[in-house]
Amino acid sequence: MRRRRNKEVIAGRINANGTIALGEGFTVRKPAAGQYLLTFPQGFRILSVVAATGSVNTVIFSGSYTENTCLLSTTTATDTFVSFIAVGYQT
Repeated sequence: MRRRRNKEVIAGRINANGTIALGEGFTVRKPAAGQYLLTFPQGFRILSVVAATGSVNTVIFSGSYTENTCLLSTTTATDTFVSFIAVGYQT
C-alpha cells in the first residue's frame, strides 16, 4: 500500500520587478523581462502551480519545472505582478 503524503500549499504575490510582495516559503529570481523563477525549499516537491495576473492583456504560463522550481513567463515578455499558488508535498 502506498504511503499517503499530506499536501502543502505555498502561495504568494510577486511584484513586477521580481520582489516578493506577499507570502513566504519561496524565493524569486527574474532571469528576463516577464519571467519569474520561483524556488521552493529543498524537500518541497511541486505537484502543480497556478498563476494569475491582474494585467488585462498578459497571460502567465508555467514553463519548465524541476522538483522544487517553476519558471513563470508572460506571453508578451512584459513585467507585471503575479499571484500564484503552488501545491506540493515534503519528500
